[in-house]
Amino acid sequence: MNIKNISTIIMGIIWFTSCYDDKSEYATNPIDEVKIEVSDEKTIYIGYLEELNIVPTITQGGKTDVKGLKYEWELSIIADMNEAEYQSVSTEPELHEIINRPIANVPYSLRLTVTDTTNKEDLQYQYYWNVYVQSSFLDGLLISETNNNQTSDFTLIENKSLTVNYGNKEERIFRNILEKANGAPYTGLMTGLRYEMMGYANVGTHTNQVWAITNNGCVRFDTESFKENGNLEDGKILTYKPEGLKVYNFFKAQTFFYMNTNKGIYSFNAINSNIFGWIDAAASQYTINNAVVACNTSGDPYCTGMWLDKDKGKFVSYEGTYASPTYQDSYVANNLFDPCDMKNKSAIAGGMSTDRKTPTFLLKDDTSGEYAIYTFSRYVAAEGYYDDEWNWYETAPEILASAKMKYDIPSSGKALIEKAVSIFFAHKEAIMYIATNDGIYCINFAGSTAIVETSPKYTPTSGEKITVAKLYQQGQYINDESSVISDSHVYPELELNNKAIIIATQKDTYEGKVYVVPMTQIGTGNLDISKALIYDGFGKILDVTTIGY
Repeated sequence: MNIKNISTIIMGIIWFTSCYDDKSEYATNPIDEVKIEVSDEKTIYIGYLEELNIVPTITQGGKTDVKGLKYEWELSIIADMNEAEYQSVSTEPELHEIINRPIANVPYSLRLTVTDTTNKEDLQYQYYWNVYVQSSFLDGLLISETNNNQTSDFTLIENKSLTVNYGNKEERIFRNILEKANGAPYTGLMTGLRYEMMGYANVGTHTNQVWAITNNGCVRFDTESFKENGNLEDGKILTYKPEGLKVYNFFKAQTFFYMNTNKGIYSFNAINSNIFGWIDAAASQYTINNAVVACNTSGDPYCTGMWLDKDKGKFVSYEGTYASPTYQDSYVANNLFDPCDMKNKSAIAGGMSTDRKTPTFLLKDDTSGEYAIYTFSRYVAAEGYYDDEWNWYETAPEILASAKMKYDIPSSGKALIEKAVSIFFAHKEAIMYIATNDGIYCINFAGSTAIVETSPKYTPTSGEKITVAKLYQQGQYINDESSVISDSHVYPELELNNKAIIIATQKDTYEGKVYVVPMTQIGTGNLDISKALIYDGFGKILDVTTIGY
């Protein structure tokens, strides 16, 4: 073999050996792919302020005990299917994150990036989800509370007893809603809560909202996400704010929503408006004594709002419909009292009682200091028909608005009233409840005289004092009775509606509890504490109401 051939063979052996070594290294040190597997769908529906929990299975080379992996979860800032700018929300292997993105009809994009840091390339593996953010806040019990007397926040309780169409889902309690939604509680104390819906529930768009009276006037929140959507300073709920304006209360009569203030009465038609303009020129001819109003929202054109005008010494009622609203102060007197001559009287409590639509008031005589319950007959137009020749045949006569009954309160009732923290009327019974720090009492006025029940219907647990009590009515009933009880049944009626009372107690300054106690033996005022819904963990309770959805 010549030298040239030997050289060629040696070079070939060297080249072959080099190739073999490289191939052997690649085969014995592969870069195994990281795999991301999840048991859930790639499309996720999550409630606003609910916790999103995703536990992916991460493997590499078939092994789950993987070292050197770095994780980053990112959620798009806006809901936009064409463009996604991400914000990092977690760097843990699992995601357990409160979702506070705004509610949207299109999805947000969630991205998990897993980086393999054990190789020079830092290989990355990604997994995507579409995340639809929906409202978590349905019908329920809404509590305003404070833990420092400087700021306040909301708690919402939802369950099958308090929430329409809730089914058999587990009860949910959302605490510190504003702090979780906005990063901080509300600065100030929120009292005088009032649920209201702008628009129609079953036609087109509508906005569910809750109003609150505050140190600076009032504030309003959209209850779909509890984002603030107006206050007295930003011009979103009042076109012009007069100097020194103070809000006393909110109420709704038929479709009109009212704000009663020291500068006059404001109103707007809640079907198509969401802002107060100038004062209601017609309503502001009158004043509302002690912010006490008897009202309903049934759609009935007759007396859906009524109050005592102390300055004029007479009662006033809102009549008519949204198309032709009127205020009338003409009533027929009887031998018990004259509604147009109520001088030296002060309104203590008011509401629609007995049959859901009888205006009823507790008044105090400023001179004697005595108390009495007054009821009224509402105006009802004559009924009849025209024949073919347009002759009118009356089938039921016109009923004029008039005084009905007066029930003087005996001394035992007076003693309770003067210790009261809350006084309110049952809606379908002739019962007036009186809440004192140490018990719930009642006065029955179904007969010809007022009967005072001096034994408490409810006594708080040792160490607790009652601070607030009111009739339980589901949120949508407060907003629009007709949507709950009419033949259309837009909303089902909850079993407790008008058949329970809400009680708030305090054991210490910042140790509050809420009870929803059912009525039993209708017509007696009796309460069944054994069936009460009981909730604790509150600070100082400022107010309790219900909201709809």
